[in-house]
Amino acid sequence: MRRRTGAQATASASDTSREAPQRNRLHNDLTAPEPIQASLSSRMLIAAQVAVQRLTFTGARRSTRLPVRSRKGSFAMLATVIAVLGTLLGAVVAGLIQHRTTRSGRDAERVDRRRDQALEAVTALASALATHRRAQFVREELRLAGADEARLETARAELHATRAAIETPRVLVAVLVPALAPAADAAAQASYALRDAPDTDTLAALRQDAITATKAFVAAAARHFA
Repeated sequence: MRRRTGAQATASASDTSREAPQRNRLHNDLTAPEPIQASLSSRMLIAAQVAVQRLTFTGARRSTRLPVRSRKGSFAMLATVIAVLGTLLGAVVAGLIQHRTTRSGRDAERVDRRRDQALEAVTALASALATHRRAQFVREELRLAGADEARLETARAELHATRAAIETPRVLVAVLVPALAPAADAAAQASYALRDAPDTDTLAALRQDAITATKAFVAAAARHFA
């Protein structure tokens, strides 16, 4: 073996002197108490995480520099995704439009059905008012003329039936067409007012007032449904 020169010996001694503190530090770290070892482990873990992040960032930067062929493939895939999304969006919009159209049709049918019901209620009430007014007038005429009790009883029974026939269409008008409720109530009260008239002239005047009130109700209904 060759003898080492003075410079080589000096360098070897210098390396040995530098490695000695590192070995001592490593020995101290390994033999340190648990809290200190935990702190060292945390620092080592953080250093490893930083290294991984750097490698990831570097890989991401390199991956963005794709070849032309890879970029073309990416563009084609993106175009396919956009086409699929456009098809799905079109289907959703078409479904919404169809749902809205169907709902509008149902709403229109509901409005028409409610209008028909209101017209039927107005017509039924006007007819019931006329029938009751006539029965009331006949009964009061018999009473003022001194008719016998049997005829009065027959007229009274018919009067009660015609008055009961007013209530159902009157309630329907109030529910379906609240704007016509005041006119309907006024016409009904005018028909009831014929009862117990003191004389035939007053009875005739009350009858005319009832006819006028019924006509006012019908005119208000015509304006409402026009």
